[in-house]
Amino acid sequence: MFNLFGRNHGKSLKQLMDELNEMMNDDWSSFTRMDINELKGTDELGEFETETFESPDGSMKYTIRTYKIGGSPKPNKEERGSLESLKKQLDTAVKKEDYQLAIYLRDKIKNFEKDQEEIKKIEDELKACVEAQEFEKAIELRNQLRKMKP
Repeated sequence: MFNLFGRNHGKSLKQLMDELNEMMNDDWSSFTRMDINELKGTDELGEFETETFESPDGSMKYTIRTYKIGGSPKPNKEERGSLESLKKQLDTAVKKEDYQLAIYLRDKIKNFEKDQEEIKKIEDELKACVEAQEFEKAIELRNQLRKMKP
């Protein structure tokens, strides 16, 4: 049966959709592909493609994100979100002529570089809050850092 946790190796999209259709007791075959929402790119998990489908009356939509096997390797935990990782992703996007992703990554790199001093200041303040057991303030600072870091 359809597995919601990603253990569907070896099954085609059609097989998965047939199983989902059986579970939902609905006919998904009438859904049409929406090319305007197709997106390709790279994130922390590797290269991906998305496709969006819509019901004939427009009341339901679903999006499929597919990660490529053997695509760009995902960064390890230390590299994830680092400036070096972003620059590598940018180089890959330019080589693949994925300029939409390149623009996004370029802007993310610029913002990250611009915010380095502020990030360092907040990290120091966060460390002091944790040491002083001011966890409410630490939560606010952590959330602020998450917004600023790539």
